[in-house]
Amino acid sequence: MSLRSNIRTIIFNAIWLSIFVVSLPWLAWRFFSKGKNRRGWKQKLLGHCPIAEPSSENRIWLHAVSVGEVHLLETLIDHLRQKHGDVELFISTTTETGYDRAVSLFSKQHEVFFFPFDFSWAIRSVIQRLKPDLLVLAELELWPNLIHLAAEAKVPVVVANGRLSENSHRNYQRFGILTRPMFSKLHHVGVQDQVYARRFVDLGCDKEKVTVTGNLKYDSIETNRDNSKTRMCRTVAEDFGIDREGPILVAGSTQIEDETAVVEAWLSVRSSFPNLKLIIIPRHPDRIGEIESLLSKHSLEANRRSQHGSKAIESDILIVDVIGELSGWWGLADIAFVGGSMGSRGGQNMIEPAAYGLPVCFGPNTANFKTTVDGLLSEDAAVVVRDSNELAEFVSGALVDQGNSIAIGKRAQEFVLKHRGAADRTVAILDEILLRVDDWRLDRAA
Repeated sequence: MSLRSNIRTIIFNAIWLSIFVVSLPWLAWRFFSKGKNRRGWKQKLLGHCPIAEPSSENRIWLHAVSVGEVHLLETLIDHLRQKHGDVELFISTTTETGYDRAVSLFSKQHEVFFFPFDFSWAIRSVIQRLKPDLLVLAELELWPNLIHLAAEAKVPVVVANGRLSENSHRNYQRFGILTRPMFSKLHHVGVQDQVYARRFVDLGCDKEKVTVTGNLKYDSIETNRDNSKTRMCRTVAEDFGIDREGPILVAGSTQIEDETAVVEAWLSVRSSFPNLKLIIIPRHPDRIGEIESLLSKHSLEANRRSQHGSKAIESDILIVDVIGELSGWWGLADIAFVGGSMGSRGGQNMIEPAAYGLPVCFGPNTANFKTTVDGLLSEDAAVVVRDSNELAEFVSGALVDQGNSIAIGKRAQEFVLKHRGAADRTVAILDEILLRVDDWRLDRAA
């Protein structure tokens, strides 16, 4: 390792240690009061991941941050195994919810572990234990020590479904002296669109190693409402008294700003459509107390999805406080509102409800999904609502003019269908690298 690399590693270790020490009170509070972050500390701090057995098979380490990225990996892995049935896969995640989802999806065939903090000793340990031929990072999970040490170990790093928001791009530029070498060492970047491609190149990626593959989310989305998840959700909803006799408004991936607008809009519309039901699916289920406090201000009560099977109250509102069911609940909706868009989060995934052919709306703050939003709006396949009044107007309009609602939903579904194919294009990139696995192994051994 060169002197410059040593200095860089020391700097980043110092930065991460400082952040870790400052965060200890917060981590301790989450540990003791909320039961969070109690698992995987040897993996996170020391890199004590599973040890790969000697094998002649191609070995790939795939990393996803949380639940959303894990679902993207599910699509990619399905396509990858169709072409490379003998490939050996190891999946890491950052969050506990992501870990649990990855275990449920992959653990019967593949090892799942917690992603290590970006300390050099932890990263080295994982690389030495797994001896990967390839590292695939979902969307935007770039860590300096990880990238540098993978390059040092001659492990090619590929970003799949890459994206870079304006804020991320600006922040990376601000610290370019530290981050530019990291971007330059990425072996290949498959991005969702041309805007993201330009940003990756601007930050130091080789232009020839950045490819627009499209968005993997389009490939993983369900379009048929008669699927197992939605059938299960329908049974649960009916058990809570929310049935198909009345229309259903589903507000998904919400935060408090979204829920405030949704509840106010729902109350307004109910004066004309008393049978309208409301299902709220917060981005973070542990916020349920905050949602119930909001409802109590309007003298409202809701059932909790997690209490299914116990005695339910009479209510036209259901809060889904469990992980991993959102796509099923979208399939139950007549009208969809996508959250994270009334506050400052930058929006959430609106592709799922669009794929079901629903009349979809969302708030004005959707910077994280700009390309998708621009595409939907250009096709007149979704509507932006800026406050509770506009949301109420959209919901009322959808209920009054069902022909127009069906037309909007059809355009939304067609938009999703024509953007599929990202998984095949991403696997093609991985194919090129896997063809050179023997060269990489000889290079590492030299």
